[in-house]
Amino acid sequence: MSARRLKDVHLVALAGVLTVVLGGAAAFITPPGGPGSESPSSFSAAAGGGKAAFLTLKALGYRIDRSYEPMTAIAATPSDMMLLMTGTLRPSDLDRRALEAFLQAGGSVLLVGVQGADFLRVAGAAPSSSVAQPVRHRAVTPSPLAVRASEITMVPVSGAPKFASAYVTVFSGGDDNPLVATARVGKGRVIWLAAPTPLTNAHIADAGNLQLLLNAVGDPGETTLLWDEHYHGHSRSLWSYAARTPLPWIGAQFGVLLTFALATYSRRRGPVRARRTDARTSPLEFIDMLGALYRRAGAAPAAVAAARARLKRTVGATQGIPADSPDDAVAKAIATRSGADVREVLDVLSAADHAVRDARLNAADALELTRRLQQLTEGVAPSASQAPLR
Repeated sequence: MSARRLKDVHLVALAGVLTVVLGGAAAFITPPGGPGSESPSSFSAAAGGGKAAFLTLKALGYRIDRSYEPMTAIAATPSDMMLLMTGTLRPSDLDRRALEAFLQAGGSVLLVGVQGADFLRVAGAAPSSSVAQPVRHRAVTPSPLAVRASEITMVPVSGAPKFASAYVTVFSGGDDNPLVATARVGKGRVIWLAAPTPLTNAHIADAGNLQLLLNAVGDPGETTLLWDEHYHGHSRSLWSYAARTPLPWIGAQFGVLLTFALATYSRRRGPVRARRTDARTSPLEFIDMLGALYRRAGAAPAAVAAARARLKRTVGATQGIPADSPDDAVAKAIATRSGADVREVLDVLSAADHAVRDARLNAADALELTRRLQQLTEGVAPSASQAPLR
């Protein structure tokens, strides 16, 4: 037995099965939280995520959005923008320069942990343990950041960053170990947190953590907040980049061309059927042709004459009277045969005789006379019923 040929439908079914299998495998292989699940990403609802802070700021009326671009690609007006950069990926030297230019131009930024200190070209502190319990810390310096937030919670931090003298320590872990520091850089302002604890879902409601965040970002409507996701590992997809280019329109045009190509292919490859036409010997074909000839010639009287002559021939054949008999004799013969009223039959014959000689006869009148003459013919024909003339 010869092997069966692989058909197109088999390939499509196989592709569908593989798509489902790979999609299911990706769901099990990919970590449940995805990128940034254990850092204060605005997408993460885990204990260490920052979704609660993001949604709280939005609910309070702040203009807030997410950023998927590296620092070098952020296009914003510095004086109207504050960046919340809480990711764990290290910046490049170009990123550091871009942030410095952003601050010099009047922008504000909130940085967290080692990555934040790295942005500032400072060796930053790091939490001592990911499972350590947060500790309450009191403000050590009067600052707008500490208004109604005299205490915050933060996990123990190891190592002390060496900030320049321009940085003011607002919260400290003791022994000259800053936990929250701020400074003016050019026309802008920078705020640094040693750990993301005050921003996380599990601890944003502790002590004055939320108030610290609100003090940092200012009043709603003052600036637009941009929560960075690029340094959490979230980056724009290939499609998001392509959407800003003419590629979608090119794809749409290609789709139209492909549709027409498939349509023409299917028409060429499909079964060919002859166009249905009426046979030349069909009675309808003859009637249509005859009607077209009469219409083209404007020969309405000729049509009435033909119907009148056929009636007289039929009466002569069935009643035995000459074909050139006067209308009175023809009317009596028709009335005898069909039971119609003699006067009505005579009126039809007289009207037909007048119409035959009328060169201005219109088509509607000619059609009505022809119909009545045909009814009389059917009444006297051998196979006709004896229905009276109407």
